[in-house]
Amino acid sequence: MRSISFLFLVICFSMYSFGHDDNWKMSKNESGIVVHTKNNSSSRIKEVKASAIMNCEISEITAAILDVSKYTNWVYECSVSNLIRENSKIDKVYYLVTNVPWPVSDRDMVFHIKAGINKNNHSVEITAVTLKDEIPEKEGMVRVNYSMIKWEIKQIQPGKIELLYWLKGDPGGEYPDWILEMFMVSGPFNSIKALKTIVEKGNYKQNEIDEILDW
Repeated sequence: MRSISFLFLVICFSMYSFGHDDNWKMSKNESGIVVHTKNNSSSRIKEVKASAIMNCEISEITAAILDVSKYTNWVYECSVSNLIRENSKIDKVYYLVTNVPWPVSDRDMVFHIKAGINKNNHSVEITAVTLKDEIPEKEGMVRVNYSMIKWEIKQIQPGKIELLYWLKGDPGGEYPDWILEMFMVSGPFNSIKALKTIVEKGNYKQNEIDEILDW
């Protein structure tokens, strides 16, 4: 457990460093969702950040992001999302499959997702990190062993939040540039757009995260 906690500290520091600089370029600005990308010095896979304003409570958006078995409802090209282990309501391990257009093989991955709650400034930070060797690799899939996602949720006022998103990783294998562009820009944009629709419909009005936050 100590090693896992240390890993999260290292990853969060790494994600802070790539999320806070001036080298980002806007790639899409539509429907109140802004997506930026920047070159990665260690990979041809660009880093991604996105932001959006949503009309919901922090507990609603947090509950939606932590409801990993429902990712097929909103995560871009997600065909499978299964809970493997629930350590707590804000600490889970899950398996996910991403559909990739032919001729590239579909990708699968195992994530450890964990939320940190800052009651002083009414914010939540959620980090998802790929795990190696959690489950055996599956035939016909390419296992993604390096991916880091960070969600930062801040309350603007009651009933309105700002969502910030960062992605850094390597899907493994070879990708045509058009597929890379699709997943780097369209992926985050469409995921956040679908997530916004779900939470603003009130699908997570009743949730267990509200009690955990207990502002």
